[in-house]
Amino acid sequence: TVTASHIVMVCLQQSQQRKSFRPMLASQVQPGDILRTLASQLNVTSVKPDVIKTCVVEVQLKDTRGSFFVGGSTAKPPAFVEVCGALAPLGETSVVIIRFQRYDRFRDIIINNEELAACRNQLEQAGFSVDLGSTELGPAKLLVRADLAWRVIMALRWRSSDQQENKLCLRDVVVSQELKAVLLEEVSRLAKRANPVVREETLELWPCLRARHTFAEFGVSSSSSSVTAHSSTDAHLGTGRNPRKRSRY
Repeated sequence: TVTASHIVMVCLQQSQQRKSFRPMLASQVQPGDILRTLASQLNVTSVKPDVIKTCVVEVQLKDTRGSFFVGGSTAKPPAFVEVCGALAPLGETSVVIIRFQRYDRFRDIIINNEELAACRNQLEQAGFSVDLGSTELGPAKLLVRADLAWRVIMALRWRSSDQQENKLCLRDVVVSQELKAVLLEEVSRLAKRANPVVREETLELWPCLRARHTFAEFGVSSSSSSVTAHSSTDAHLGTGRNPRKRSRY
């Protein structure tokens, strides 16, 4: 049993020929998918969502991209299933702007939930804040991984410069896919009154920008695709004739 927002390592049914495992929210696992154990691989035969009140343990790895194996008290170690820790990045990055009907206890919700509080601490350690008011983007909340924060803020600036009506407000929360289910569950559970989502907008993120020597390299947060900007020397002479790329013996 895992929570809906827990991230597990899954091989999708359509990807089974390649046996490619990737992080996925437990709520998205479907019958026919494959989970990985220490000793073998298991086919998912059924998924039974339920709402129960129980104690859970949250594990946050120093390397959020790492994984480990867990099992029940009666399970033997070879049957433990591979899962990821809190704030583990999903294979495909998605960030949405959620507008609730009202601003209601967002600060308390973030502080009192361990997973959201861990996100807050990670942002602060990287020099960012959960409160977007300091960025002049509007008094919304930011709940994304620290490695995404700069790209998200740049995308929000571009969005707000396009139209003044796109300014964020107190009822808005900018949240990544990994934390969306946690946020919605906590708002539903802790808000003093019903606080439904009135609008949801997918935020178009800027590509990654990495500096490599004297070159600028653009790419997206995916292992399957990337775009590279070459120097003007490459453009005129070709990559094979660039003197800075010639091998030395």
